[in-house]
Amino acid sequence: MQEAYKHVAFIMDGNGRWATKRGLARLEGHRQGAKTVESILKVAPSLGLETVTFYAFSSENWKRPEEEVNGLMDLLRFYFTSQLNKLKDNNIRLVVMGDKSRQGRLSDDVIEMIERVEAETEHCTGLCVNFCINYGGRDEIVRAAQHFADDVERGLRFVGDLDERLFSTYLDSGLQKDPDLIIRTGGDQRISNFLLWQCSYSEFRFIETSWPDFDGEQLKALLLGNQTVDRRFGAV
Repeated sequence: MQEAYKHVAFIMDGNGRWATKRGLARLEGHRQGAKTVESILKVAPSLGLETVTFYAFSSENWKRPEEEVNGLMDLLRFYFTSQLNKLKDNNIRLVVMGDKSRQGRLSDDVIEMIERVEAETEHCTGLCVNFCINYGGRDEIVRAAQHFADDVERGLRFVGDLDERLFSTYLDSGLQKDPDLIIRTGGDQRISNFLLWQCSYSEFRFIETSWPDFDGEQLKALLLGNQTVDRRFGAV
């Protein structure tokens, strides 16, 4: 069944290497990468996309040097606070996927900022933009299983209720459409614990271009070169 691409997800790789090659601090690569995000958002609606997902900070990224981690958190603070009005003006809804619990590793002010941006864009009906922050695919599945088990223990669900659709409601993505296409920049060819449940029928594109050098025009060229996805879901 031929379908137009509606959801594209990005593994935004190559920021640090991009900066290092230019004699810059790694954080400068992340700052340039934030401009790539803006470029993608400008063209996404014109390409017929309804959802875009960005892998911004994985649960494994805490292993990076403290200075880089702190810089990334500061960049997220700046991006969300500075872009909030623009998101609302453009009818863009922002959803953050990942462990946002108070017991997690995100600071209280970052959690509060996320909650504010999500709440203030909740009723936007245009493009849905997912940012994966403190996110890991395995962790998402484990948290979903724990939430379902909690509901069973409280008598809200029965074990026999569980099927794929119900389980999806416990995931960070809820009942959003799974990504049609996942693009990884930077040259590496691996999933890196990204959307493990949701990517079961996704197409993949691994490109050499580093994320800071990628932009909306390159996305447009990539999608226009293959405008539809042939979904057979195991059939002929």
